[in-house]
Amino acid sequence: MASIMDVHQGNQEKLIFIGTILQKKQLQIKAKAIPPYEFQFDQAYLQLILSRAKIFVGYNILNMNEGPALLLAHGKFISVFSVDNQKWVNHVEFESDIQYLIRHKSLNGGTVTSILLHDGSLYCDLLTILQKVQKIEKNLLTCKINGKIMRYTADTWQYLTLYANIMREKQSDIICIVQGKEQVIVENTKSTAAVALLKVSNDSNLRLVIQIGNEMTIYLEKVTGQEVKLEQIRKFKDISSFILHSALSYDINDHLVFFDKTDCFLIKFHDEEKDEEKKYEWIRDTKKYEMGCQTLFEWGKGLERLTFLNSVTTMIITPILHLNENKLMGIPIRNFISQKIIGDQIIKLELNGEIYSWNIFTGKFLKKSKILNFDIPKYAIPTYQQNDLGKTLMKSREQVTVEKDKEHEFFLPCFR
Repeated sequence: MASIMDVHQGNQEKLIFIGTILQKKQLQIKAKAIPPYEFQFDQAYLQLILSRAKIFVGYNILNMNEGPALLLAHGKFISVFSVDNQKWVNHVEFESDIQYLIRHKSLNGGTVTSILLHDGSLYCDLLTILQKVQKIEKNLLTCKINGKIMRYTADTWQYLTLYANIMREKQSDIICIVQGKEQVIVENTKSTAAVALLKVSNDSNLRLVIQIGNEMTIYLEKVTGQEVKLEQIRKFKDISSFILHSALSYDINDHLVFFDKTDCFLIKFHDEEKDEEKKYEWIRDTKKYEMGCQTLFEWGKGLERLTFLNSVTTMIITPILHLNENKLMGIPIRNFISQKIIGDQIIKLELNGEIYSWNIFTGKFLKKSKILNFDIPKYAIPTYQQNDLGKTLMKSREQVTVEKDKEHEFFLPCFR
């Protein structure tokens, strides 16, 4: 049972206590000072739900024809949110619930957003599909995995491979999908077989861990085109009874760390030992771990933005602040002929008379305005290097009298 109480309010801050009563009647208390504009009590229960239930499958932020968009996967739907227009613009339904939203290498070598459905259907290049159709059709399917997907893991570093343990009618197989092509890695395994990708710190090579029963094998992954080859590195027998969830290592020659849903295991290597049985030892951590739902976190590399789920009802998109300059959000490939920094905004003029503005500090797109009856020869337009017009973007060569009710044709709202 969980309880939430407002125990202090003052100096424009609230202190929120969240306590969980355990079976042994112990109370775990966590406290955090939260400004009132960041917390609403009527939505407090949603944060507890978010830590226990996976409401959203995943999301990507990327550029579409209409500008930057957020793709949100939930249930059978992909919902598309326009960042520039601040509204939902599309909801596309698939034939089955979405199990996984991933980035995956396409045949042309580019990285595309793909989805894997519970029925085994894989749709690659989701962006192209969403921009062309409103309804999903069978001819858009990349491939179909036959069988029930028991467990799966995907390469989130190079976006090359997707592994899954598949239960078929008469047997269980471990497969790999590379650029939309399915390849059987291990045939006729046990239904409890598990796979996990192993990323080693400061090492670009990707390794795969396959557990079948009480044996575990580490492989080095090599991908050529649509083919994957696995080179065995180490094999462990008579391992502790657990089902692999994930794995990591900081030094592949010294140790490996494995997790299941409740425990942590450490394999310590002793390669100097001549006896095979003494070359490694299992160390089981006595602490208990609770595997909750992974907090969704997205790096939109093309847009240079980080996106994360702040609550069930709020997502935050923020610039990557370690860069020397902010990348302007959703900046189109246009024929810009001039630009000017005015205050905290950067203003760009396009050849067709459209004016775009962004906030310099956040890179957020602000507004697009159209100059009526725009004719380039009628205006003195400074180049990118010139600054002789001060805060004026361009100057008419003819005398212009501006009527009060037509000021919007000459001045942006923030400068009137």
